[in-house]
Amino acid sequence: EATGKLLAWASGLEGSSNTYLEQTKALARKLGAYYRPDGLTEIGFWVPGLIQDVLHEREVFLEVFTPIEPIKWQEKEQSIKFKRARLQLERQGEFIWGVVSGMKPGNREQAGCFYWLRYVDRAEKLRTIRDLVPYSLPYGIFAPAELYDIDSLQASRADLDYFKRTA
Repeated sequence: EATGKLLAWASGLEGSSNTYLEQTKALARKLGAYYRPDGLTEIGFWVPGLIQDVLHEREVFLEVFTPIEPIKWQEKEQSIKFKRARLQLERQGEFIWGVVSGMKPGNREQAGCFYWLRYVDRAEKLRTIRDLVPYSLPYGIFAPAELYDIDSLQASRADLDYFKRTA
């Protein structure tokens, strides 16, 4: 149901009286993964040209890695076990959207779920589409992004009063 609302919002932009620039800005603000206050995660990817490259259209999926044990960020090396899930999202033109339950967000104390899009191309090679605007990339740009509770982080900032006074 929540994914349907997100899709309706995105398609409603096309028929709106907003300029193309305003529509594009609104869509860009929805890209990435956002952990909502209701515990669901909104995810959006811009994937121009994907359908020409993918072998089977319905085999584009969100791959989610949930740490089964705590990650010790200060360690130089460690072996971690993850639960891996593959979820189908909805394609709408040049975008892929979804609202997902069960993804755990990260914060300063613990790692959240890691994610990216995966598909098999026409040459039958497994390909990856990474989040272009993630809140967290603890392992760098070639690894999956981490879902992060950005609202919680912003609410607990020590410099919040300063920004409120100077905004």
